[in-house]
Amino acid sequence: MARKKRPHVATPDEVVITRDGDFAIIAYVDDTIETTQYRVGADRLKRMTDEDILALWNAGLATSIDEAARSRRDMSGLLSAAGTLACRVEAYPNAPNQPFITVGDRSYTPMELAHLLGCHVGWSVVIELKDPNANAAVVAQPERDADQL
Repeated sequence: MARKKRPHVATPDEVVITRDGDFAIIAYVDDTIETTQYRVGADRLKRMTDEDILALWNAGLATSIDEAARSRRDMSGLLSAAGTLACRVEAYPNAPNQPFITVGDRSYTPMELAHLLGCHVGWSVVIELKDPNANAAVVAQPERDADQL
């Protein structure tokens, strides 16, 4: 029997997702690709849709430049036309699995946010903090090296 291929970043029509306790079972429609038992946690799985699970799974897989472009397409529903991600800090995360930031109608944990951003290695990220009670924004600017000035 031939060895199965490694899982890859997938679209919803390429996989079937089921749940078993703490695990999301991600089975590729193409049976030459390995089925994965992805440990998410029972409580977290209860509040996640298949699309949420697939986005988290894809973010973890998208480590190459080619896959990052595909992951950006998966995030496209969260991005504005200008390519920005509007979110709201809801709480201070006391644990890695505690949701703390809301994007659209979904809350993300620090690890989920890291996976969404981490798959875009080499890209620039600008963080703009806006006081909800003020009109002006506080922008966190990256430090520049002396040769960039």
